[in-house]
Amino acid sequence: MEIEVSTDRGDAPKLGVCTLTMNSEVSIGYVLDSLIRQKYPEDRVFYLVVDGGSSDRTLEVVREVLGKGLGMKYDIALAAGSNIPQARNVCLERLLQVGVDYVLFVDSDTVVALANAFQLITQLAKGRKYLIHFTTEFRCFKDADELHRFVSGLQPAEVSVAEEDLIPSIRIGMGFTIIPRDLAASLKFEEDMDFAEDHLYALKALSFGYTPYIVRKALPIYDVNIAGSKGDIYWRMPVSRYLRSARKKTLRVLIACVEDGSLKFSHKRLLRVLTKHLVNAGLLALLLSLPLLAVVDLKLFTAGALARIGVTLGYATHKKLKGFSLVEGLKNRLKFELHSALILLNLPLAYHDIMRILREASRRR
Repeated sequence: MEIEVSTDRGDAPKLGVCTLTMNSEVSIGYVLDSLIRQKYPEDRVFYLVVDGGSSDRTLEVVREVLGKGLGMKYDIALAAGSNIPQARNVCLERLLQVGVDYVLFVDSDTVVALANAFQLITQLAKGRKYLIHFTTEFRCFKDADELHRFVSGLQPAEVSVAEEDLIPSIRIGMGFTIIPRDLAASLKFEEDMDFAEDHLYALKALSFGYTPYIVRKALPIYDVNIAGSKGDIYWRMPVSRYLRSARKKTLRVLIACVEDGSLKFSHKRLLRVLTKHLVNAGLLALLLSLPLLAVVDLKLFTAGALARIGVTLGYATHKKLKGFSLVEGLKNRLKFELHSALILLNLPLAYHDIMRILREASRRR
């Protein structure tokens, strides 16, 4: 059954649209322009931009675009030094103060060529305990000019979405995702999660009686990027931040084992997911055992040392070809191995956590 979109201005929920920015001058103008063109009552939308400390023209562009409309309600929050979940919580707190019915996260590189996106996602969520994510299509461009030509050629269209297009899933991002007010007031993002905070939020939403959904239907919403400009947060993150909150980050690994639709845990997927972490932990164990091997058996020590050096240099060389330094490659090889060891150590407790949440959610359904 297709969702009927209400045309009554007074019936439109109050929508708070939040975008996190950090040196996003290349894309943020296109993103905000696509949002303010939405077919949604202007007086029912509040735009919030949370900036993590941009050093480029991001904030100038934001003010230029959002300042176009005389009746447009918006604010800019400065949160220099914040990580992503901290900035998301700034969004939730500020928009709840404004009195919105829903919080809609839109990434600073998400261009919406769907003219009725706000109408669709609010009507899908209205009166339901849903957390809904509209999937995006990844597009990468060689430079800003190519991106400009792509966006300029987009013709926003109205699209319908049916109930059967909604699929329960906890592997959702926050690129274009709506959160009901009650959930936003009850559940905050884990601020020690330097990555995968979105997946963990969706999992914990189940504990509050909300079901996260993705829309299976392809929609004209684009994740736009310039080649070479998108940083690898896993690669660049300091060791201390990457390794902290290991139990929560183990939950993120287990979330990949939950099947879309049924929200059942797949132990077959678990075996595949753990392979990488077992290999990494094995390499770390080999490194730590080298001093002992040197005492026990020189041949074993030589074989182990050569294997260890070969894997490490091979990885670092592969990354150097992609633009990273050799020293960064060596450091990150060890960082990822330590992370895998922590994942395995925290697996029993994290497994207990996720199975409890899934069982409780299944009973409620």
